[in-house]
Amino acid sequence: MSLIKLTFISLLILFVSCEKIIPFDNSNFKPKLVINAFNTPDGILEIQFNTSFNLLGEEDTIGIVNPIEIQLFKGNTRIIRETYIPNKGQVFIPILLEENQTYTMEAQTEGFPTITSTDKVPKNIPEIQVDTSLRDIVNYKVNVGISDPLDTNFYVLDVLVNGLEKSTTIDSVYKSYPVVFSSTEKLFLSSFQRIASGVNTAFFEDILFNGNFKTIQLLIPIDNILRPDFKATSFTVRLKSVSSQMFEFYRLLFQNNNAFGGPLYYEGQLEGNINSGLGGFYFYNEQQKEVLIR
Repeated sequence: MSLIKLTFISLLILFVSCEKIIPFDNSNFKPKLVINAFNTPDGILEIQFNTSFNLLGEEDTIGIVNPIEIQLFKGNTRIIRETYIPNKGQVFIPILLEENQTYTMEAQTEGFPTITSTDKVPKNIPEIQVDTSLRDIVNYKVNVGISDPLDTNFYVLDVLVNGLEKSTTIDSVYKSYPVVFSSTEKLFLSSFQRIASGVNTAFFEDILFNGNFKTIQLLIPIDNILRPDFKATSFTVRLKSVSSQMFEFYRLLFQNNNAFGGPLYYEGQLEGNINSGLGGFYFYNEQQKEVLIR
């Protein structure tokens, strides 16, 4: 019995002595402005301002409330210089963006360095055709035809399922949900996934298009659109033509979220295109088509 007690005490001391405390020093943390601005030429410019938070801190859910001075340049010409009071961090600038134009934003608010960012509005609106969806035992199949312009383009594609959902207050409401899809096409960057279980966003270059028309078949698992009290009626296919900077942002985001076994993992910090801050100031064009579920 004494031997058992002695063994237990020895093991306890052994495990306690193996415990290593690694100190975490966040005293040098300095919050940065975080920008989210993803805009199209058919709407006014909308910018969301938040602050970054450290590992032991709390996420900024309120947004910047202090006045923000914003200067906006189209090319080398300043077109806006105003001070805005954000509404829950949001600022709306009454200007319609022009296709194929480059815009630069400078923003300054108390307690942060001036941030700058530049991006170009894509000049091409993607032209797509969507066939009536087919169905086999496992998947819905949707054929998406893309007319690719001659110059270089970058694309982001996603799919929504639409339908009627029962509600507790009224009979039913119209709802849309993103769906996971896959494809046998090898042009999607997301085809490099280690586990081919599908994605809810695919992005790709037009290097294999050569300015021609190309059809891509999307496979949408049937069980992916099954929801309680929801009757699916259609799919919406959305194709965005994005700037090269926005495509690079998506590419790095994908690589850093597929670190385990991903061949494209990039060891670095994903900061977007905001100088002296974090986030993204990007532009895109979009076309979407709806197809009924048969």
